Amino acid sequence: MHVANLVNQALPNCLTYLFRAKTKQQQEVRSGRYVHETSSFLARARAGASKVYNAHARAHAQGSEKAGRFPFLHAIALNCRPAQLMEIRKSEYDTNEYREIRLDNGVVALLISKKHRRNTVARGIKRVRSDTGRTEEDDDEEESSYSCGSDDPEAEGGVERGPGETAESCDDDSDLSTGTDSEEEGEEDSIIKAACSVCINGGSLSDPPDIPGLAHLLEHMVFMGSREYPGENTFDSFLSKHGGHSNASTDYEKTVFYFTVHPEFFKKALDMFAHFFASPLLLESSLEREIEAVDSEFQTSLQSDSDRLQRLLCSIANPEHPYSTFVWGTKKSLTELPNEKGLRLVDHLKEFYGRHYSSHYMTVAVMSTDPLDDMEEWTRDSFSAVPHNKTPPPNFGNFAPAFNPEEFHRLYRVVPVADVNEIQLLWRLPCLFDKYRAKPMEYISWLLGHEGEGSVLHHLKKKNLATEILVGNGQEGFEYNSCFSLFNCTIVLTDKGHNRIEECLQCVLHYLHMLRKLGPQERIFREIQTVELNNFTFKEEEDPDPYTEELCEAMQYYSKEDYLTGKYLFFEYDPKLITELTESLTPDSVNVMWSSQLFRDECPLKEEWFGTPYSSEDLPASWKDAWQDPEVPDYLHLPPPNPFIATDFTIKQPPPEPDKVTY
Repeated sequence: MHVANLVNQALPNCLTYLFRAKTKQQQEVRSGRYVHETSSFLARARAGASKVYNAHARAHAQGSEKAGRFPFLHAIALNCRPAQLMEIRKSEYDTNEYREIRLDNGVVALLISKKHRRNTVARGIKRVRSDTGRTEEDDDEEESSYSCGSDDPEAEGGVERGPGETAESCDDDSDLSTGTDSEEEGEEDSIIKAACSVCINGGSLSDPPDIPGLAHLLEHMVFMGSREYPGENTFDSFLSKHGGHSNASTDYEKTVFYFTVHPEFFKKALDMFAHFFASPLLLESSLEREIEAVDSEFQTSLQSDSDRLQRLLCSIANPEHPYSTFVWGTKKSLTELPNEKGLRLVDHLKEFYGRHYSSHYMTVAVMSTDPLDDMEEWTRDSFSAVPHNKTPPPNFGNFAPAFNPEEFHRLYRVVPVADVNEIQLLWRLPCLFDKYRAKPMEYISWLLGHEGEGSVLHHLKKKNLATEILVGNGQEGFEYNSCFSLFNCTIVLTDKGHNRIEECLQCVLHYLHMLRKLGPQERIFREIQTVELNNFTFKEEEDPDPYTEELCEAMQYYSKEDYLTGKYLFFEYDPKLITELTESLTPDSVNVMWSSQLFRDECPLKEEWFGTPYSSEDLPASWKDAWQDPEVPDYLHLPPPNPFIATDFTIKQPPPEPDKVTY
């Protein structure tokens, strides 16, 4: 078919369905409910767009003469690609402008322009130029126990921290200020920041077995200069001089880097940052210092009971699965073990970089007060140099299951660092990455973690057996990855509860039995859906660095239209999926970790890296007998309808004032 005739036929339908899809999407955002027609309209629009785009591609391939007759086709094709037909959903009160771009080397970037703040920032820049002072901005935000921060530009070498310091405490997060006490000017100063975050689809699960902690070490080494900017402290010094800082963290399947800086210096900082990924030096002379930094962070983690439990869980995993690997990194794992095996560490670092720091594994979030067109130009110029290794991303689906039932379905007594009594119940569920629109685990977590009358915690508190319950999954790599998801229920016990542990466990399992018996409840799902929609719609504005960090990670998991909403909104009610997960949360598959310092004399085993004392035993037969076909007691029931959930935010006009009477 002649290319022009094909366009004439396909384009009107494409635009018609695209308009309908956009209308339905707006209804979704306002109502919080998934509109089925949206996907149908988008599918038809994309079908028409594909015809247009493919027609242009064929015409171009057949020679410039034929394609040259229809110069308008290029613009039409670019705007009709399937990826262009999806709009990024955002709150109606979100005034930021968003644009996704895809570079030729595979990097996907999300640009965020804070357009309404540009005049404010411009005034801030003038004040900074005439002002010589800076105010130190304290940042008490808790960071990951193994993350690399920007170092002191005055210090020799790289990142150096003493025991107990977190990565964030090393940042020079100086904010540019006018020194005035005016509330309005204080607000203006607080927003003078631009930020960029990069998420790489590769982390500690990819560590070679002989060098545990290599991914974490590489995260540190990347900041130690690039071919274009070779100075170890050049980037950190530049950020410190211009009100910024940098940081990074290594997870099981991803590694995230970010920086912030004053917008006036953002273009330069962005180029310096991008070249860390395009051409890092990875010098052998920097290794010893960065290994010390990695080891220092591990020494801090030794006092974290959550890290100790995490490592204990990994230690009982299938040794043939990478989940069993030690991920923090220490002097022993990064120096002694490689030396014993004759391995040259810097060579393995470069090999790991080449395999896992490829452009098509990267997602980038860029936020500034600059126009989107300028940000796109800078991003393309800087990140186009990142190499593409032409290999698929890591895939852990070919490994054996991460846990053997014989090791997982047991009772582990653990001696914690803190003086606390806790019981943790764990179930292994399948990977839920592609189930984010239905959020079945979040639905179950909301019910089991409910604290009102009829809930597990309400009963345990009434009996003085527990003070707190934590349910669900924080979506960290150790509990939420491409291999599995962990469903966690942790109860903080009183001394009385510790002595009546069987009763506490039975209460949780009774409640789960009740959920299986009653089945999914659409009324409850809709309540959660509405609450989460309200929270998202009126969410407070975040600082640029955590916001871009969150978004570059979201881009690894969600479709374009859900970059902002995928983590928060409940789109689809899927009772079948909820039932499948609920049926998996049974006594026959639970792992129990019971922590108390009272077990000091009962835990002969020690975890290899953290030295955590623990014991392992079969679940007591008396517990199992009590869990079989339990009768649900009257004190456990679903929460009643909540009449206080807001759905109408229309501002009502006050009644007219009565006529004034004059005497």
